[in-house]
Amino acid sequence: MSFLRSVFLKRFFSKLYQTYQNQGWAVIAKAPTYLNVALPDFSVQYLIASFRRNDDVFIKGTIPKAAYVSLVVYDTSGKPQSYRSLDRTRSLSFSMKMGTDLPYPPTKDYAIIFRIYQLQEPFTYPSIFINGSKIKPLYKSTIYANSLQISSQIVSILSKTLQLHISSSQPFFKPIHSQTRGLFINPDAVYLVASPSVSRVLRITGELPARTSSLCFVGFMSCNLTTTETDDSIGWDHLPSTYRIYVSDSFEKAVTKGYDPNKDQLLLWKQTNSLPIVVYREVNLEHKDLFLLESDQWQEAKRIMKSSYPNIEFL
Repeated sequence: MSFLRSVFLKRFFSKLYQTYQNQGWAVIAKAPTYLNVALPDFSVQYLIASFRRNDDVFIKGTIPKAAYVSLVVYDTSGKPQSYRSLDRTRSLSFSMKMGTDLPYPPTKDYAIIFRIYQLQEPFTYPSIFINGSKIKPLYKSTIYANSLQISSQIVSILSKTLQLHISSSQPFFKPIHSQTRGLFINPDAVYLVASPSVSRVLRITGELPARTSSLCFVGFMSCNLTTTETDDSIGWDHLPSTYRIYVSDSFEKAVTKGYDPNKDQLLLWKQTNSLPIVVYREVNLEHKDLFLLESDQWQEAKRIMKSSYPNIEFL
């Protein structure tokens, strides 16, 4: 990211953090309705709170029943600085103190995201204490209104500062870190990105990786690179072990290219999507293999993933 774009991004998020600072969980992200930005999956939701570095912050609560839960601290460029994944099988509750359990970021303003994948039952928002005083929770209607209010602002800033550029007919590759600045990346997740040919129809085939205690989630999303919005998504709970996914901007076009609703899965881009991409996301508590890959060459990703690499045919 160029220096000027980096400064622009930091100033924007610093101001945004200050707007909701010390109000507790002030924003929720739950695509497609609330804060559909930064390439989200529809099965994921985020609670967002922002703070000042010099305040004493303590968070405690019950760990939701879900596929994956974590707390991540982000600086004003949307870069993760510290995090902790929460394992419900070890404890039903958690408590965390900034500066001790989670180190402070280098910026004076920062945000914490409480990230939940595939929530299985309703949960109570964690309690937040600042300088020893418990923050009175905002009404959920206020949180939803905040999310709707800032959505267009974030879309606008990311469309101007995002450095992820992809050519047409691009197989799945892993973007380098500088290309994902501002997307509030999950440190426990690895991302592959691909783009269609001019026909805007493609077929993805592959095998899901074997489920383990450390592998929490695998999913695909059809997204808009200009706005970073997600148009459609599908997770591994809705995919067979050997899958075939069609991605298109219309059902009819996919059918003409061989899509069979009885056998295949379908992801759709919106007709208004000016820069369509496909994202593969894998959440794994063991940071190995793809996590260690520094190259953005798709051949390297395929070599590491072997049979679980999502192959693309441009139709």
